[in-house]
Amino acid sequence: AVPALALDSEHWQQADPAAARGVEYLRSTQAEDGSWSAKSGPAITALIMGALLDRPDISANDPTVEKALKFILSFVKEDGSIHHGSLENYNTSICLAALAKINNRPEVALVIRNAQEYIKNSQWRHGMTDPKGATVDENHPFYGGIGYGKHGRPDMSNLQLALEGLYESGVDCNDPV
Repeated sequence: AVPALALDSEHWQQADPAAARGVEYLRSTQAEDGSWSAKSGPAITALIMGALLDRPDISANDPTVEKALKFILSFVKEDGSIHHGSLENYNTSICLAALAKINNRPEVALVIRNAQEYIKNSQWRHGMTDPKGATVDENHPFYGGIGYGKHGRPDMSNLQLALEGLYESGVDCNDPV
């Protein structure tokens, strides 16, 4: 059956074999530890796992997905972040969006909730102090932004990834973040 996608049946029939070849390539290049590009941390693996889970014929029980999930979960920190020691918000946001596709497991649901709180707490808000010592308020250029970490400037790339992770994981669009 053709999944409900933006492609019509004719284009789906053309695209699906190419996507299936891509999936087979990804399966063949996954490392034994479940990662793709382990040195880069969990985000690359999360991007690939998320793409695999977008396929209608791949579920969270798929062995490739199971290995990737185990790899990603090995980077979960006590504060809710998911990273390998750098680019904390970037890695956590990408992992959050991917994990949202496997939210029916209690251990993953807890990781999702904690990652949501970590990302929310990473947002520059009223009363914080920027690296130059200025207090952040509604008129400060950092206000509402999210960057790579708490002490650096926010940027639109990290903000977009954070908002995507929060949205994909079920945070309401009317949430104050």
